[in-house]
Amino acid sequence: MPDAPCNPNDQDNPADIGVNFINATDDDLAVKLSVQYSPNDDLMFYGLYSEGFRPGGVNRNRGAPKLPQTYGADFLENYELGMKGSFAGGRMNLSAIAFFQDWVDYQLEVVDPSNVPCADDPTPPCGQPWQKGVLNAGSASSDGFELQIEALPTDNFQLRIDATWMKSEITEEITQVVVDGVGKGSKLPFAPEFKASLFAQYNWPMNLAGSNEGFFQFQFSHTGKSLNQVQTIAPFDDDGNRVGTPQMTQEAYNWASVRLGLVGSTWEANVFINNLTDERGQLYHDVSDFEPFFGRQRLSVIRPREYGLRFTKYWGN
Repeated sequence: MPDAPCNPNDQDNPADIGVNFINATDDDLAVKLSVQYSPNDDLMFYGLYSEGFRPGGVNRNRGAPKLPQTYGADFLENYELGMKGSFAGGRMNLSAIAFFQDWVDYQLEVVDPSNVPCADDPTPPCGQPWQKGVLNAGSASSDGFELQIEALPTDNFQLRIDATWMKSEITEEITQVVVDGVGKGSKLPFAPEFKASLFAQYNWPMNLAGSNEGFFQFQFSHTGKSLNQVQTIAPFDDDGNRVGTPQMTQEAYNWASVRLGLVGSTWEANVFINNLTDERGQLYHDVSDFEPFFGRQRLSVIRPREYGLRFTKYWGN
């Protein structure tokens, strides 16, 4: 293509400015409906239907025809059934929610197939530098249950427990040629099946250095394993060469912290240890940024163990 925008030697085509102008509009109606029933002052049941969307956008041209030049909005339809209640004279609050989410035409970011060597696939475009693009892949769902309990067993002891169970999966097979190995029932990335947390704090009267009370606090959370991407691309080809961006499992991890402190009328001081067991919880296993070309990966983890002393001063009301 001697008169192409990517040809630096193209000097004889004054009409070629190297830019495509794409005009697009998108409009829709996002609906939210809810009903609520309270049999008494301490108990409430509700149902909710809500919608949300993300706008579409434009890909760079070179991925066509394997990647679309534009991609459309994706939509989320959310159904919730829940209850909230106060029990034991207000010493325990309970919240339970079941949710069912349908994700329609979801946007999936993939590696632009034009970076494939022309010797492997001569279909244009090929042999281009690496980049990513977005397409509307199909439909998915996320269904689950959330539970939260807040309790005050004594006047000095407070407790909170949160837990989420969730199943997130593709509900129809992805047919685009640039997405390999993703069929109906494939798990969505960054969606652990179970997450939970615990917060506990005990306060007691104390007159030390002008304080009114002391406290000890403990926090704990568990995050289940998840996937880093939806594509199940093999890390090696038939000849043993490293290729592509393989799907990786991000392992489950725990996090805990302790805090011991004093509280005055206008100040608070405490010593703390965060990430008590010094875990390297995996947040994102990135195999796409470096793996195909430099033979290395990037793994983002939670902050390592840290400890310190914190002092807070309050002014006004």
